[in-house]
Amino acid sequence: MEKKLSIIIPVYNGERYVASCLTSLLGQLSDQHEVILINDGSSDATHDIITCQFATHIERGALVYQSVSNGGVSAARNLGLNSARGRYVSFVDADDSVSPDYMATLDAAIERTPDIVEFGYRSVDDAGQPIGGARHVHRRFGMHAADAVRDYVFAAGLWYPWVRAFRRELFTDIRFPVGVRFCEDVMAISQIYKKATSILTLPAVLYDYRVNPGGATLNVKPDYVENLLAFYRQLDSNSSFANKALKITLAYAMRSCLVKSTDRLGRLPADIEADVRRFIFSPRLFFMMRSRFIIFGTLGPFIFTIKAWLR
Repeated sequence: MEKKLSIIIPVYNGERYVASCLTSLLGQLSDQHEVILINDGSSDATHDIITCQFATHIERGALVYQSVSNGGVSAARNLGLNSARGRYVSFVDADDSVSPDYMATLDAAIERTPDIVEFGYRSVDDAGQPIGGARHVHRRFGMHAADAVRDYVFAAGLWYPWVRAFRRELFTDIRFPVGVRFCEDVMAISQIYKKATSILTLPAVLYDYRVNPGGATLNVKPDYVENLLAFYRQLDSNSSFANKALKITLAYAMRSCLVKSTDRLGRLPADIEADVRRFIFSPRLFFMMRSRFIIFGTLGPFIFTIKAWLR
């Protein structure tokens, strides 16, 4: 039976948080929803927690549970997409949680039939206490033709899949890149936005993102730069604002990874340095992109040289 919304949760060694994540969701479900949980080869007590504490939800089909060999977050999300029955899909990470009105708010938004629904989130610490204020993809709230807000989305560079719900058809020929452990969301979701024709942006804050010291952003691996570089080079050469903004985002991410891993000066290949340096002469890019993308994306080697000297 078709559902209105499928919520996809990948989990790997999530024994500390998976129960609270599921609890925040399952009490809100109707027969129009399903939660698809992919256990990505966890070696801790994740499986036991899920199958014991949520056995009733699994038995009645509200929680669709799959336990598979470890393949990474992209492979897990793709498995969820493959089995989803919802007209729309959303994503939740197993160490995060959703607000009590998450489902009702998305239900109402889905009735307006946009391609993408965007909403706000807040960061929380390990104890679930808020850190800072709410954030949104952008603050042009309401229903829009995608062309009217796409530049704002790409300028913000906020590519988390969990601050959105998507019409499932958008994923027909797009999946998360398997084997990529960092910025896999940028690679998939940016391509989804290129296909979208309508976007509904809500002011509601529906998601709590737990700042995790074990997350990929804080634990850089050498292959992060290789994968980002490969994705950068496969982008088409069109001169649209969105394409330039995406390249600045990728250049910033690559430079940050290099500084934290192999090159404290953050030196990028010469063609990418030249490519991104040209973008600073686009006034709209300059004013719409976050300052850190402009500074680190174009002047990175100079800035990091000064930082190294000061140390």
